[in-house]
Amino acid sequence: MEIIGNRNQYLKSLKLEQYWDMKKSGAISIMEKVDVHASSVKGIGSDQEKEQERAIQKKLNKIKAKLRAGVRLTGAEKAFLRKHAPKLYLEMLKLEREQAAYEERLKRCRTRDEVEQVKNERFQEVTAASKEQSTEETIAQYNRMQAAEKNVASEIRRKPWQSDLDRKKRKIDRQKEEREKRVREKKEQQKRIKEEYYKKKKDQEYYEEMVEEKEENLEIWLETEQMLERQMVEVVEEFTQEAAAPTTKAFAAYRAMASVGTDMEKEKYSRKA
Repeated sequence: MEIIGNRNQYLKSLKLEQYWDMKKSGAISIMEKVDVHASSVKGIGSDQEKEQERAIQKKLNKIKAKLRAGVRLTGAEKAFLRKHAPKLYLEMLKLEREQAAYEERLKRCRTRDEVEQVKNERFQEVTAASKEQSTEETIAQYNRMQAAEKNVASEIRRKPWQSDLDRKKRKIDRQKEEREKRVREKKEQQKRIKEEYYKKKKDQEYYEEMVEEKEENLEIWLETEQMLERQMVEVVEEFTQEAAAPTTKAFAAYRAMASVGTDMEKEKYSRKA
C-alpha cells in the first residue's frame, strides 16, 4: 500500500508540473502539438479547408486525451492516427505493447506478493525512463499501468497471498505427517498381531507335541509296566518251582533213611519226612 501511495503521489506531482509548465509558457500541451498530414495543412486557403483542418485537429486532440488516460483506441481511431499523425501512431503502438506485456506479467504471478513486486518493478522502470522523455509521455505510461492493473484486477484478487500458501502447505504437511503416522501405527499393529498369531501357533504346536510325547511316553510306560509284571510273574513262578524242588528231594531222602536206619533213626527221619 505504501508503494501504491508513493506512485499515485508521484503521478500527481508530474501532472501538476506539466500543468505549471503549460501555464507559464502559455503553450498547448506537447502531446497536442501533432503534425497533421502535409496534404491537409499546406496550401490551405479556403474556409472549407480550414474547417477540415480544425475537425482533424479536434479529433486528434480527442484521441490524444484517450491515450493520456490509458483508454484503448478503436480500430477507426488507430487508422485515423496512422493517416494523420504517424509519429503519435507509433507512440500508441509502443504504449499498447508495454501495457499488454505488463498485463501478462501480472497474470503470470503466482501470488499477490509477486503481483506487488511486479508493480513496484514496473513503477521503477517508468520512473527511470521519465528522465529521458517528456512529462506527458511519462504520465501516459503511468495511466497505462493503472489501466493494465484494472484490466486484470479480478484475476489478481483470486490469487492468494504467500502467507496463505504457506499456511495451506503447513496444513497439508501436517495432514501428510498424520497419515504417515497412522500408516506406521497400522503396520506396527499388524506386525504385532502377526507375531502374536505365530507365537500362539508355535505354542499350540509345542503343546500338541508335548501332549503327543506324553501319550507316547505313557504308552511306553504302560507297556513297560506290563512287561515288568509279566517278568515278575515269571520270576515268582520260577522261584516257587526252584524253592519247592529241594523240599521234595529232602522228603525223599528222609524217607529212604527212615527205611534203612535203626529204629531210632527211622523214627527220627520219619518225623522229618
